[in-house]
Amino acid sequence: MAKKTEQPTRKQIKRFKLVVGENLRLARLRRRLTQTQLANAVGCTQYHISRLEWGDQNVTLTMLLKLSFALEMMPQELVDDKIRGRFAI
Repeated sequence: MAKKTEQPTRKQIKRFKLVVGENLRLARLRRRLTQTQLANAVGCTQYHISRLEWGDQNVTLTMLLKLSFALEMMPQELVDDKIRGRFAI
């Protein structure tokens, strides 16, 4: 019988979304882009970028890849919670 794997808690999911959002915001600011400019580059709205940065929106793998390409970074840099120091503004 297969072992039951645990699911992430709501708190862990929220923390992940906040990490992605903070990394996204810092990377965007470091590249001196507005939310609107980034949204245009990845084909979404400024509102969507804002919600991602605030951790209020789930990020899809497709959007993660689009954002990483637009910001000229590796996708894992957006999800790594130990990487914020690299984006000093």
